[in-house]
Amino acid sequence: MADELLKPEPLLDAEDPVQILVLGIKGEELKNVQAALRLPTGLVRDGKVDRQWLERFKNQIPEKVRLALEPFGYYHVKTEVNLERVDEEKYKIHVEIEPGKPVRVTSVNVSIKGPGAEEKTLKRLLQAFPLKKGDVLHHQKYEEAKGTLRTEALNLGYLDADYPIHRIRVSQSEYSAEIELTLETGPRYYFGEILLEGAPEYPKRFLMRYVAFQFGEAFSYLKIFQTQINLNNSDRFSEVILLAEREV
Repeated sequence: MADELLKPEPLLDAEDPVQILVLGIKGEELKNVQAALRLPTGLVRDGKVDRQWLERFKNQIPEKVRLALEPFGYYHVKTEVNLERVDEEKYKIHVEIEPGKPVRVTSVNVSIKGPGAEEKTLKRLLQAFPLKKGDVLHHQKYEEAKGTLRTEALNLGYLDADYPIHRIRVSQSEYSAEIELTLETGPRYYFGEILLEGAPEYPKRFLMRYVAFQFGEAFSYLKIFQTQINLNNSDRFSEVILLAEREV
């Protein structure tokens, strides 16, 4: 075990009635465990600790630690918890964690299907998928990459983009995980007729100066948002409402 893991990490200030000391992990894993081990509201009232509640909380710690470390690929966590009474109204909970051997990715099958499959930006994101064969299974990286890929498809005008296949098969006994993810883009949508209403004193040609898109362009929520900003920043209108109506 690395030297930096041997120093307990306190969850609460030393002056708090209950101090939790975590030993055995570091980095993002430690932060996630610390967040999971926040004391329940009401366990300490007016500086006094509810001892029965504290015992129940102590008994829940191993399960809380297990759930907090699973997103980082640790499915065989061992946790030892000891409750120490420092004085009449002060306690320390020592949490010693052995994360064990992590689950690693054994196969990655990520693909894009549909009319947008050849979009360069989508293909680049596909190639840059953060989990490769041999990597420790990191659920947050998977979810972030999955979200980024779909968001980019939406920004390119593929408004029906979704995942008909999205699964991670974990074999805890073999410490392995198989990733299968398919993005179906669906058809691309384009901006159609632009209607400007409620400002008869301004000619359409003048108002179009604030519109960040043109008829026939690929639909983009970013351009809708930019148009909203342009109109609001013009200081000419008390209220601006943009509606995008989808025609199937």
